[in-house]
Amino acid sequence: MLVQALEWMPLLERLDLVKVGAVSSNILKCMANVKPKLSIAIFGLAENELSFHDCEMIVKATSSMPYLRHLDLKNNKIGSAGCAALLPIKDYMEVIIDGNGVGEGLTDILKVACDQSDVPDHQHKTKPYINVGQNLTDLSAILPYIKDQLKSYSEDVNLDSDELLVNKLKFWKELCEITDVNLSYRYLGSSLGGRICIGMSNLPSLRHVDLSFNDIKDYGAFALSLAFEKKHLKLQYLDLSHNSIGDSGTKMLSAGIREMYELTQLNLSYNNITDRGAGYLGQAQIWMQNVTYLDLSHNSIGDKGAQSLGEGMGKISQLRHLDLGHNRIGDDGVVSLSEGFRRMTPCVLTYLDLSNNKISESDIKILMMAMHRICHVDLSNNQIIAFGVESFNIEDMSWEELRHLDLSKNNIGYLYAASLHLSYGIEKMMKLQHLNLSNNSIADYGAECLSVGMERIEELTHVNLSHNQIGPTGAGHLGEGIKTMYQLTHLDLSKNEISDTGATRFCKSFPEHSDQVD
Repeated sequence: MLVQALEWMPLLERLDLVKVGAVSSNILKCMANVKPKLSIAIFGLAENELSFHDCEMIVKATSSMPYLRHLDLKNNKIGSAGCAALLPIKDYMEVIIDGNGVGEGLTDILKVACDQSDVPDHQHKTKPYINVGQNLTDLSAILPYIKDQLKSYSEDVNLDSDELLVNKLKFWKELCEITDVNLSYRYLGSSLGGRICIGMSNLPSLRHVDLSFNDIKDYGAFALSLAFEKKHLKLQYLDLSHNSIGDSGTKMLSAGIREMYELTQLNLSYNNITDRGAGYLGQAQIWMQNVTYLDLSHNSIGDKGAQSLGEGMGKISQLRHLDLGHNRIGDDGVVSLSEGFRRMTPCVLTYLDLSNNKISESDIKILMMAMHRICHVDLSNNQIIAFGVESFNIEDMSWEELRHLDLSKNNIGYLYAASLHLSYGIEKMMKLQHLNLSNNSIADYGAECLSVGMERIEELTHVNLSHNQIGPTGAGHLGEGIKTMYQLTHLDLSKNEISDTGATRFCKSFPEHSDQVD
């Protein structure tokens, strides 16, 4: 009946449907089918428990209202997803959305609402705005780097003022000066995340973007790639971790990387990237000459993917930090990466993480010889056995700058030869500070050899030998070996088989401090 009445009142300028409950949804559905154009200028839908599912119907209903200038949606439940659905409503209209739990979608709506590039000059007086009301806190969180204008204006201006956002802040002009956007942990999803990514193309001063933990998927990566096609962008930092972009998203992103000449840091961890996606990145490395930080950890990259990355590694001559931990790289992959490091002339890599892969009998010597300035190496939780450890005993050791070495959770074992090689190798790492050999079952033989090698390292401060089946004999040798290591601050021998006898032998090396040994 109401819809029929509206058809009989074509000159009606205001319609308030406040607190009508579920009936409002049915009314909206009927209004979407109204044939004559309505002259409604003010439309109130406050306090009706409308959800984001109703927003599409709101868009259809308002399409029959060409004169609409004010839409009141306060105190509903549309949320950020609803904000994204309302984006088509942007023709010089005031939209009140406070009290809707809006957070993530606010940036996108404000950007679209304030984009006046296609508005004729004579119509700028009717500039649209979004009344954020209670959501101003969200605005501060989403765009924290707008020259601190919120802080400066808060001294003498009511922060709930619509006029503040539009006229006083000159919002659109300020957007052009944004250098950092941090939207991590917003869980935007692919649709809203994609819209925001496209909107970033209008931020010419943008340098730092963090979109981690948003699940933007391949669509979001595609949208971001489109934004990169605008060559005025000079992005330097991009974090897309935890977004499930997959191989297809990586392909699209790789195409956009061609325009990111100033990119220095790229994080694509936790994205379900396989060998195929690594192949696309390998091809894009020719445009990544300035990248110094690359994180591809927690993906599904195997030997073929490592080969693709290795083939293009020579193009990233500035790379210093590479994280490939928690993938599926095996011995062949390590060889391919080593060859890639050798193509980097010179190789300036200082950090390498290959933990939680499938490296077993690979000749670590190839890897060691390819990196002359390496400071941090993590090979933990692989399957490195005695054969691989033998590589540490080489005359032309190139890890003289090494500060951190993690070989925990491998299968080095108690073989005396393996421990001996490891000892001779370690004593050449004169700047080593952190050594982790936990969970290797090196037993007493390994402890004896290591004690000889470690005592010659003057800068060693942290040693972890837990979970190694070290007995009383090994504890005694360790005590003798470290008694002159005055710089040592942390020694972990937990979860071994030392017993009271071993503790006594260990403490004999420190008679003056035996009461301080735990």
